Amino acid sequence: MDFSDPKAWRRLAKAVSTPVDFSSPIDNDPDDFDPGYSVPLDVIDDPAFAGITAADLVDAAELSEAAGMRGYAILVDTRSVAEAAGDGGLASVEIVDLARIPGQTFRCLATSVATVHANLSTGNLFFDEFTTGDEVFDG
Repeated sequence: MDFSDPKAWRRLAKAVSTPVDFSSPIDNDPDDFDPGYSVPLDVIDDPAFAGITAADLVDAAELSEAAGMRGYAILVDTRSVAEAAGDGGLASVEIVDLARIPGQTFRCLATSVATVHANLSTGNLFFDEFTTGDEVFDG
């Protein structure tokens, strides 16, 4: 994890946790209120975890499973912070598999984490279906 730029870190945390509206454009009923889909997150923003890597998370996964750690983790790394601190463009985070194929990773736009979670949590897609080499999943 990279906590070197608190402003960029907060920007990423907000992007990851902002509710997303998955409603269909066909469903234009003004009486339907959809507050959006939020990813259930446990944000770890303690600088004591600075420098933790995907490999470190995998090593800790067995110990953390009893504490309720889910099947994957979202890692704000140096690349994430650099992208978020840039010109306001799109920033990505690293998604780390802790269950199915521990240590497998892919990058995802911070604003697309809800899409990833919705698909992984329902079994609509599996982790390895998001891994596309060096590309960043953009929803």
